[in-house]
Amino acid sequence: MQQFELTLHPEKTKIVYCKNYYRTEKHDNGSFTFLSYSFQPRVIDDKFGREKKLVVFGAAICNAAKTSIRTKLKEVFWTKRGSLTAEGLGDKLNTKIRGCINYYSKFARLEVQGILLFKPPDT
Repeated sequence: MQQFELTLHPEKTKIVYCKNYYRTEKHDNGSFTFLSYSFQPRVIDDKFGREKKLVVFGAAICNAAKTSIRTKLKEVFWTKRGSLTAEGLGDKLNTKIRGCINYYSKFARLEVQGILLFKPPDT
């Protein structure tokens, strides 16, 4: 990195052990978050149809991003009721939901769908 005159942040830079079904050792750093994706060991179904679960090192939306998205979606419902029609409310929600799905559904699509299943606040 010094060759390119770059420095690394000492608290944010670490070596991560990418645990999966054939690398099973235990290490202190087993996950990291980058661009609102959490990279960590995850359990998936075997792709060859066998009744088997595999551990892979994969990406999915991080918990902080889930909380942020839920908050932003709920804020749409807390706007002044008189200022939005049903169509206006739908348009606002549609753009937020579409953006969320387009960005976060590249990996672990089911985790994104779980965010979007929320109950609007009672009025």
